[in-house]
Amino acid sequence: MTGPNADGDAAMTRTACCRASRPWRRNGGRRLTGVVLLIALAVPQAAHAQVSELTVVGHRGASGERPENTVPALWRAARLGADWVEMDVRATRPGTPVTVHDQWLGRTTTGTGRVSDLTDRRRRTLRAEERWPWYRPISASYDGRFVVPTLGRMIGEAEEKGIAVLADLKTRRGERRTVALLEAARVPVRVSPQNHRQQAWLVATTDLALMWRTSDPVTADLIDRLAADGQTVGIVAHRDVVTTQVVERAHAAGLQVWVWTFRAQNRWLPDRFDVGSSARGYGDMAGWIAEYIALGVDGVVVDEPDRVD
Repeated sequence: MTGPNADGDAAMTRTACCRASRPWRRNGGRRLTGVVLLIALAVPQAAHAQVSELTVVGHRGASGERPENTVPALWRAARLGADWVEMDVRATRPGTPVTVHDQWLGRTTTGTGRVSDLTDRRRRTLRAEERWPWYRPISASYDGRFVVPTLGRMIGEAEEKGIAVLADLKTRRGERRTVALLEAARVPVRVSPQNHRQQAWLVATTDLALMWRTSDPVTADLIDRLAADGQTVGIVAHRDVVTTQVVERAHAAGLQVWVWTFRAQNRWLPDRFDVGSSARGYGDMAGWIAEYIALGVDGVVVDEPDRVD
């Protein structure tokens, strides 16, 4: 395991960690040329394109090694070879989009109360914390060191690192400002709406590519409805609802299937993939992911992007 200071991001120094955008990368560290990235940015974001390699998405960044939804988590995901970074989006009281998963601040920051009650001034005083410190001591060693970032800051960092953005919208609050930031991004962007109502609004008002996120059974009717809107390019489905039939139906409709969420510690792995007896020890996450690759999935959402294979 790489040590907690190996990439030098703890001090939040852009000069050390953000000197230049990295070339566009696919799974396993293989690189595509800058020309390919320019082509990807030039085509409509809602194009229904199937991928030829597994897409690796850093879940809230590399949240297994840095507090989630922070700039250093994004940096770490890029360093570990993720193709995309997923980030959760909420809004403060004035409507500023920020990257926080929970509606309550207490589990992942030094603050209390609701994100929607935050003033922008108070947000700048908060620091991120690991939600499972016992299971993820490397990430917990950074508690209290990183700010709760705005979505604009996170998009800017993604642009510098050349990593695509999957924005998971957690609320309709501030959604117009959120969409404006995402539409202006200079990297590929996909959006997971909160519900069908927000999905319909996004289809009516933007051309952003959409990924429907669900932990419910993926029915043929749902696949047909998503494919018909002309903007949904895939489904981000929970592990428990992904089957060969779901993948085949989605692909037949021109939709990709990404699977969430994989974590490398034994605590979150099926027993057959445990390594050792410690719940916080690293098991065989790659072996578990291989079962989904065999089903034909197009992407995986992971907390540790370097442990996919």
